[in-house]
Amino acid sequence: MDIYVPICTKDAWIGLFALGPKLSGDRYFPEDLELLSTLAEQTHIGLQNARLFDDLRHTQSMLADANQKLRILDQTKSAFISVVTHELRTPLANIGFSLQVLEMYGKEHFLPEQIEQLEQLGDGVLQARNMIDNLITYASFLNEQVELNLDKFDFREVLRDVLLPFKVVADQKQIKFNLDIPGDYFVIIGDRRLLQNAVQHLVENAVKFTKAGSIWVTCWTVTDALCFDVQDTGAGIPSDKLTIIWDAFTQATADALRRGVEGLGLGLALVKLIINAHGGFVWVESKSNRGSFFGFQIPLAGPEHPLDENRAKRLQHESLERSVSR
Repeated sequence: MDIYVPICTKDAWIGLFALGPKLSGDRYFPEDLELLSTLAEQTHIGLQNARLFDDLRHTQSMLADANQKLRILDQTKSAFISVVTHELRTPLANIGFSLQVLEMYGKEHFLPEQIEQLEQLGDGVLQARNMIDNLITYASFLNEQVELNLDKFDFREVLRDVLLPFKVVADQKQIKFNLDIPGDYFVIIGDRRLLQNAVQHLVENAVKFTKAGSIWVTCWTVTDALCFDVQDTGAGIPSDKLTIIWDAFTQATADALRRGVEGLGLGLALVKLIINAHGGFVWVESKSNRGSFFGFQIPLAGPEHPLDENRAKRLQHESLERSVSR
């Protein structure tokens, strides 16, 4: 061989051109060496591209396998939820019926402590029913089987139905419950039951995690959107948990069970699914031991007219500005 031309990367050589004498018998000139160097560089680029393409194809294959496993996992989770909820509904219905019979025909003969136990049992059955309903709704979203029952209604009706029971609980805990609904137009197109569910979860969390202080519930409308937010002076959420609070089966507060906080960790996940299904956005601002601030915006005209993300961020900023004056 007369000439060796290395094929190099930035860090090392990966190959070699080896050339014998020219057929003409002439020697190799500088322009020949320049051409061979260019060929070596192009060969390096070609090899790198081929290697990158092979890596990309391998990565795509791995992602496809991972997505398939996730789909199977979601299907398994959904099937499990469906079976569990179906099996639990019947015995809970039987327990509820028995409690109604006791209240109708035997309550007047009970001792005060027995009546108290009966009421606690009724509350437990109601709580279990709510958990099952949440599981069923979540499974429906998971299987993309949710069909919104759209209706035109005044959102203040939802607030009236949801807020009154929680105000009673807040009064019992000696928490100041503030309601601010400025304006006079709150007609929207949406699924009344699901939106009521979303409001209920947010307000329930505020009451549940606030031991003392205040809760503010605010709702107002702009040209194309309805805005709702709940602010509290409760336990707050650690900053490292803010990225997962909208995930299902999670609870962002530390030692939630030992602190006596019940639930499956589905509430906020359902809120996000419901609001997204309506073409809206959810948001949160919170710090540990300094309270939480949750909110959402949905289009007045219904899911067929979803809000722009930048528009939703501006509405969130307006919510935060309102809170400064409190």
